[in-house]
Amino acid sequence: MRASFAIVAFLLLAMPAFPAAIPLPSNDARWTTITIGDLTIYSDARDSTTRELAERMHRMRETIAHVTGLPLRVTLPTRVFIFRSDAELAPYRTAAGQARGADGLFIAAPLGNYVAVSTKSASDVDRIVYHELAHSIIRGLGGNLPPWLVEGLAELFSTFNVSRDVVIVGLPVINHTQWLNGRSLVNVREIVDPPPGSIDFNDEKPGGIFYGESWALTHFLLLGDSDRRPQLAEYLSLLAAQKSPEDAFTKAFGTYDAVTTELRQYMSTMRRQSRRIALSDLHASPIPEPAPLARDELLFALGDFLTNGTRDDGAEELLREALRLNPSHTGAMASLGTLLERTDRRAEAAALFGKAVKLGSHDARVHVLYGESLLARFGATQRGGGDVRAHEVDQARALFDVALKLDENNPLAWAGRGATYLFTREDAQPGIDALEKSLALAPGQIDVATNLVFLYARARRRNEAQRLIERVVEPAGDPSMLAVARDNLLAADILDAGDLLNASKNEEALKLLRPAMKVASTERLRKQISRMIDRALR
Repeated sequence: MRASFAIVAFLLLAMPAFPAAIPLPSNDARWTTITIGDLTIYSDARDSTTRELAERMHRMRETIAHVTGLPLRVTLPTRVFIFRSDAELAPYRTAAGQARGADGLFIAAPLGNYVAVSTKSASDVDRIVYHELAHSIIRGLGGNLPPWLVEGLAELFSTFNVSRDVVIVGLPVINHTQWLNGRSLVNVREIVDPPPGSIDFNDEKPGGIFYGESWALTHFLLLGDSDRRPQLAEYLSLLAAQKSPEDAFTKAFGTYDAVTTELRQYMSTMRRQSRRIALSDLHASPIPEPAPLARDELLFALGDFLTNGTRDDGAEELLREALRLNPSHTGAMASLGTLLERTDRRAEAAALFGKAVKLGSHDARVHVLYGESLLARFGATQRGGGDVRAHEVDQARALFDVALKLDENNPLAWAGRGATYLFTREDAQPGIDALEKSLALAPGQIDVATNLVFLYARARRRNEAQRLIERVVEPAGDPSMLAVARDNLLAADILDAGDLLNASKNEEALKLLRPAMKVASTERLRKQISRMIDRALR
């Protein structure tokens, strides 16, 4: 028996086309770039502003690791665009669906994180941008952090500052201090392990008890008492060992009531509890000077940003102009191929991907993009009721293998390689290994976790699949991804039911199929289960 299930596509969902609204940058504009590890900055601001922002962003990464005491790994790249005026940023902000007047925008896309700001000086950048930039860094911390700690850390570092030879952490967040003043804090249990429906975790208003008290609790644990910080690593280790939130918290920090009492006492001194850390204590690496950015690279970078981060099709003009200036720009070919694939111009997309690979690109991202375009096609084929051919899967897997030879720690390449096993009847273990490797490198990839649920389920490792849903997918708060993960978990029950039917154990098969029918979220899956129930009833 062969069963098809909901499988997560790696590319962004097809988006509606809009008239090209992004003007080409002026030929006279002077753009520069700075690259520090996986952080790349593109800027047409003054060199002093560009360098200062680069320093703040880079130091933030080092400081997060220093303050938390947790290992920090390079995961997905972050690209930051600094526009010297709001007029330049405005069309990109509109394309991303951001409100007018916002100082900047942050987009977490499958290929990395994108930040765009409008600024005359580094001090002009809104703290919300630093909050989101902190999110991109926090994703590199080991393990899967609980929601309160993720948001608490992001808020803690939203007021991060660099001053001469020190960095400053823990400056007040005015929204939170205003909200919390005059209010009695709730018991930390309601933040750490809230009852279902007690708190709206998707409420992103600047004030509010979840964000405010998560910030205060994180501030207290990391900056308020030197004995508390080592307890954080113990807490996360206990969670990783599948301890309940209450057991992990109380064993690491003490009872909820005791910590709540200490936190209430701490609130009166928080304004005096920011920490100054010498750059020498961070072993801070030097920041390079801004380097001139060639026009084809600028057009490619902006086009790639639009392709991966917005709902606008203005990327096409930018990418085609980059290729006119440099016909051998394999990155522009791959980004344009992604855009064309998403808008159903598949023949031209395939030609561009093929040309980029034939040119022998040494950019792992080019091979990943081509492989992901094939995975998206495979998903469409299966949803249409067709079968994916073995040689096509081999082609996609080969692309990811090349990417891994170029960059053995590329989480997207490992994710893609693992995803190829979703479309075959092969032993699932190599796919499981690849997806586990991807999550170890970049823990925050919910789509990868969802695919791993399917392979665990297909390998009859239902308990591991269930734990992955509880540990990674559910805390992400994405209902659509949770529905896919739960459908994928049904693979174990459906496969077991198929074995029972083949052994003429129809009643036992029905005990699995009837509950599965009640929770399946897609019509396609329900039809499949219905056919199996009909077979069992004959």
